[in-house]
Amino acid sequence: MRVRRSFCIAVAALAVATPRAGAQVAAKPLSLWYTAPASQWVEALPVGNGRLGAMEFGGAVHDRIQFNESSVWTGEPHDYARPGASRYLTQIRTLLQAHRQKEAEDLAQVHFMSAPLKQRAYQAFGDLRLDLQGFDSTAVAEYRRELDLDSAIATTRFTAGGVPGVPARTRCRCRGWSRMG
Repeated sequence: MRVRRSFCIAVAALAVATPRAGAQVAAKPLSLWYTAPASQWVEALPVGNGRLGAMEFGGAVHDRIQFNESSVWTGEPHDYARPGASRYLTQIRTLLQAHRQKEAEDLAQVHFMSAPLKQRAYQAFGDLRLDLQGFDSTAVAEYRRELDLDSAIATTRFTAGGVPGVPARTRCRCRGWSRMG
């Protein structure tokens, strides 16, 4: 625990350190950005650390964060490696180099591919729904949601009735993710 905390502090210190003279600094950070909230899961912004993950939908008045944890999935732990598969690798490669694709696929399907072929599905752990008071949804303007790919911070910015909204930020941290405002 102490090592992890020290590592996180060291990484944070490096992230805010001033670049040395001659260092290359990107003109703009690499990011994904959108001018409307996500209406479906594939449009949401992903944040996470490999064990905890979330999809940030970015609504100005009604926001949704769907989250997951690595142990939430259908089935039970399973070893997908097929015993003895390596014995067939050379033969499969030889067939592919001889342009005998169908024979290579058939051999691989029977002796090389995992059993079962498909991995079990991850399931959502839950949805956090945020209903923000004091904002008129019809007065929202200058909307922008963004995922900074360098810092792993998802930010939603907008104005409501001419008043800037407090940016809502979802940050990936070393020990998980948290909602920040």
